Amino acid sequence: MALHFGTVAVSFSDSARNEYSHKTIEVGGTLIELNNSKSRLLLDAGYPLFLNGNSIDDNIAKLPPEELLKLGVLPRIDGLYQWDSPSFAGILISHAHLDHYGLLKYVHPDIPVYLSAGTKTLIEVSQTFKICEQYAINARLFKMDKPMNKPFAVAALFG
Repeated sequence: MALHFGTVAVSFSDSARNEYSHKTIEVGGTLIELNNSKSRLLLDAGYPLFLNGNSIDDNIAKLPPEELLKLGVLPRIDGLYQWDSPSFAGILISHAHLDHYGLLKYVHPDIPVYLSAGTKTLIEVSQTFKICEQYAINARLFKMDKPMNKPFAVAALFG
């Protein structure tokens, strides 16, 4: 099974039952969980743009994580956050827009975050210029010319 998202293709590397679920109901806040019998991979960890049809302002964005969970700004995803026991093999960030990486500041530090060198640089620049908060991520550079094969096959698509 192969799934194509923009310039990234993801396919499952075993024959077990595979699940695809999209964890958002509004534009922005992209979170796509790929799950097979052995592993979970998150494609993007995006901060939502809207809450109940309204833009999320700074007053809401600066609330503590417990409040963000109650409001639904942070989706309830077991094994993802700093306060959980990690259960994801990794997170693959497609590109450097906050609605694709903005939840990384809440992610458990043991979960590897796969991204291209360009995406990593743009996130760091956003932090430097205070477009977003500064926080560390467990970054693993995704080599655009070499597919990642376990537990999912991931390769960049060109052209």
